[in-house]
Amino acid sequence: MFRAGPRAAVAMEGILIVTPATKTNLISVAACLAICAFAGATIAAAPLSGAAAIQARQAGFKVQGGAFKTISDQLKTPAPDIAAIRTAANAITRTAGQINTWFPVGSGPGPGVVTKAKAEIWTDAPRFAAAMTAFRAQVPRLKAAADSGDLAAIRTEFVATGRTCGGCHIPFRAQ
Repeated sequence: MFRAGPRAAVAMEGILIVTPATKTNLISVAACLAICAFAGATIAAAPLSGAAAIQARQAGFKVQGGAFKTISDQLKTPAPDIAAIRTAANAITRTAGQINTWFPVGSGPGPGVVTKAKAEIWTDAPRFAAAMTAFRAQVPRLKAAADSGDLAAIRTEFVATGRTCGGCHIPFRAQ
C-alpha cells in the first residue's frame, strides 16, 4: 500500500486522499478561483463607453454578420449542414444577449469617430430600444428552429430574424 506524505494528495483506485496540508492548499485555490470568477463577472458586467463600446459593437456585429452569412450560405446548398447552422444560431444568440450594451451614450457619431451608428439611436432611444427588443425576442425562435434541425422552420425563422435586423439597420445605421 502507498503511504501519502504530509504534503501529498494521492489518487488511489479513484479515491483522492487529502492531507491537512493539501486541504489548505485546495481551499486557497478554490477561494482564488471564486474571487477571480467574481472579478471577471464584475468586469464583464461593467458598462462600456466611447471607443470601447464602438469596438465591442463592431466586433459583435462582425460575429453576427458571419453567423448570418453561414446560415444563408447553408440554406442555399442542397444539403445544409445543420451543425454549422446550430453553431451560427448560437453565435447570434450570444451576441443578441450583448447588443444592448453596445450603444451607451457617448459612443455615437462625432468628430473623429468612425461609426455607422446614427445619432437617432440616442435621439429616438425608445424606438431604437423597441427595435432591439424585437430582435432579441426573435433570436430564440431562430435558435429553437436550428436546434430542431427542421429546415423549413429554420428558413422561416431566419427570414423573420433578418426582418428584425432591418428594424435597426434601416433607420439607425448609416449606409
